[in-house]
Amino acid sequence: MPDKRRSLSGLDFLNFFNAGIQTGLGPFIAIFYQSARHWNPGQIGTLLSIQSLSGVAVQSYVGNVVDDSHHKRLIAASAAITVALGCLGIALFPSF
Repeated sequence: MPDKRRSLSGLDFLNFFNAGIQTGLGPFIAIFYQSARHWNPGQIGTLLSIQSLSGVAVQSYVGNVVDDSHHKRLIAASAAITVALGCLGIALFPSF
């Protein structure tokens, strides 16, 4: 039973930090595109809406892949690294 409790605690922490990334990244992208790329609020809203709808569209498929996988930690780590590299790419190559 202690292993199950530890596993559930780890999942709680992963969900907590994932939600922080998800809610923190949108405003960062909005400010970046407004100040660096001179986008208007309508363009930024369209971008964030497409991002949200894309997430909803693939959520069940990706959820099934993760549920069927025996490498859940690897999937979670690679997703976190991908988000970090994307943010780093925006910061290092703002005109790309």
